[in-house]
Amino acid sequence: MLHYAQAYTVAVALDLGLSFVDVVFLLAISGVLGAVPIAIGGLGVRELFFALAVPVAR
Repeated sequence: MLHYAQAYTVAVALDLGLSFVDVVFLLAISGVLGAVPIAIGGLGVRELFFALAVPVAR
């Protein structure tokens, strides 16, 4: 729970416009994608997901 709260605090600080539920879902999906053996240690898979899923802060 603390992990989700920290991520939500960062999202609020960056003014991303994400709700707490959005942050929880994004972190859950990124955890699953990190376990997919596409690259060595899942390197790059989570980063690509966040680049596509999280709105750009303006």
